[in-house]
Amino acid sequence: MSNQAPSAIADLPPFPDDDVYPRPQLRRKQWMSLDGSWRFLFDDEKRYSHPQEIEHWPLKIVVPYPVESQASGIGDRAFHLGCWYERDFDLHADAGGRMMLHFGAVDYQVKVWVNGTYMTSHEGGGHRVFRRSVSSSRMTHTT
Repeated sequence: MSNQAPSAIADLPPFPDDDVYPRPQLRRKQWMSLDGSWRFLFDDEKRYSHPQEIEHWPLKIVVPYPVESQASGIGDRAFHLGCWYERDFDLHADAGGRMMLHFGAVDYQVKVWVNGTYMTSHEGGGHRVFRRSVSSSRMTHTT
């Protein structure tokens, strides 16, 4: 179990290959995998209710691996009341101004923000897959 963040993203296992696609026969032009390195924080005290409240991200995690896996770069098998993930990336909505967010596995509960704007949530135990379509108008960051 590691409680220290790797010194750089380069310290984490390489993932993914840019050519990885879950179902190549159904490939979309604007598909983008969010697998790879994310900022990560355990929140056992449930101190935070919004990602902008977090000033320091002490860990890095490799998605899609769970926090319990050594492949995630963390390998912590303890029970945690809450965890936060954060990653920067460019969004590209379709011509109708919508984007599909697909989560391949969510352990119990997730709340999703894009550019500080709450988008969606899902709850339902045991590594469940879920998808949500969101409009690009809701993705605009306001400070």
